[in-house]
Amino acid sequence: PGRVPDGLSHLVAIVDTSGSISRRELDAFAGELDGAFNDGAAERLTVIFADSDVRHVQEFNAGDPIELDSKGGGGTDFAPAFDWVRDNAPGAAAVVYLTDLETDSFGTDPGIPVLWAVYGSARRFPRLAAAAPFGDAVLISAD
Repeated sequence: PGRVPDGLSHLVAIVDTSGSISRRELDAFAGELDGAFNDGAAERLTVIFADSDVRHVQEFNAGDPIELDSKGGGGTDFAPAFDWVRDNAPGAAAVVYLTDLETDSFGTDPGIPVLWAVYGSARRFPRLAAAAPFGDAVLISAD
């Protein structure tokens, strides 16, 4: 008998740290990541903190405690984070982008599944989700 993991080998999570994201939302994002990773969602987790640029990157392996060190606070541009994924995480199986989805710059599809995990208004969610040119959006929490 052996252990067969149900999770992905490498998951990338991008955390929107733009000025429109509050401390409360960052804490909620951290809780979502910690819960998913500790439930075996992935063997390896790369967390990218980005606003208008990539500000910080952290790497975790299965069993590591998740302690996030977020950086950012500027404008919002998703393109640099997706560029980072294409250039630095070629073996990633999927991207989860934790965001309020408030941007005009989505960048280009990274060529792997993208899940927009949206924190914000349930009333505005359908409009924001429809604007995403790729990936699937899910409302994780509403204010």
